[in-house]
Amino acid sequence: MVGSFARGEAHPLSDLDVIGLGNDLPEYELTVWNSRLMALQGRSVAQAQKDLLDPAVCVQAVPSWRGARILYDPDGVVAAVQAQAQAWDWPLVQGKLEQWTAKTVTDFAEEALKLLAAIRDRRDVAAVVQAQLIAVQLTPIMAAAHHELFASENDLWHGTAGDPRWYEALARVLRSDRRSAALGAVGLYLYAVDATYAWMTQTQRAVVELVRTSAEELDS
Repeated sequence: MVGSFARGEAHPLSDLDVIGLGNDLPEYELTVWNSRLMALQGRSVAQAQKDLLDPAVCVQAVPSWRGARILYDPDGVVAAVQAQAQAWDWPLVQGKLEQWTAKTVTDFAEEALKLLAAIRDRRDVAAVVQAQLIAVQLTPIMAAAHHELFASENDLWHGTAGDPRWYEALARVLRSDRRSAALGAVGLYLYAVDATYAWMTQTQRAVVELVRTSAEELDS
């Protein structure tokens, strides 16, 4: 069992998160147990171990496994995965982390240009949608880039993504009027670019610099 129940932080609307290790299990399934929503995740042992070395997943998988409450483990395989999570450290994934964050931030250039176009054309609804998409989806990426683990999404949204300035900017995007939120999301994207720029290839840098130039032209 992982999540808020395992940590002793459950509230009346918390779901019960259970991971089963084995073969041919449903990858993800929701059900109701004892009047509570239960999320069942099936993973092979190999996949659970792989998750700890995947930069896109490890930021949440590692603390989840560290805080997991083992319910049934006759062969010790769950304890072995938990021990691997306890021994985990950032150098195990740093090279892949740099490549993944640089590529993912670069891939968001398309969304950033859509946002700039919506701001330019004063399409407020489209701009707000793009702004929210960028703000929400870039936050866990920045958490990884700044070596910030989070056991749950609640921890992520109430945290700092490894940098208080990111969270302050994120809060302004989510609380501002439409145009200010949209412009704030442009700033968030460029902040993510600066945070990962050293890890980017020349091609990736050309892509993100196009966004930066377009943003500057919008301001002029």
